[in-house]
Amino acid sequence: METREQCKRGHLRTSKNRDSEGRCKDCKLERGDVWRKEHPESILASARKHKYGASKEQVKTMWAEQQGKCAVCGVDLLPLGRKTNSACLDHVHDTSKRLRGLLCKACNQALGLFKDNICSLEKAIEYLKKFLPTRPASA
Repeated sequence: METREQCKRGHLRTSKNRDSEGRCKDCKLERGDVWRKEHPESILASARKHKYGASKEQVKTMWAEQQGKCAVCGVDLLPLGRKTNSACLDHVHDTSKRLRGLLCKACNQALGLFKDNICSLEKAIEYLKKFLPTRPASA
């Protein structure tokens, strides 16, 4: 028979809502959410290390070498995070995940949409050049 008691926060504690130590899973999830909101840099550092194998020192070195600017367009970057101008860790899109540099989100997305295909990027540049305003010949 299933017990139907409540935890300190009022969540119903059933056999399905208890972890291996008998604690309320809902409370555990809430505590995790609060911690993640209070420590976003830890989550990002962990993801960066797990996904790309990049240490904090490697990212700091790239930041210094690029003077806190996007390697493509030169816009001032914010430290890694989730905001619009936050730096994105650019990497080779193969199994090596070799790091290339820090990009703004727009440049990172653009390279991703072009699938890092240099030929396609060159064709896009040529296409854009066709529509540049012409300058009058100087007298």
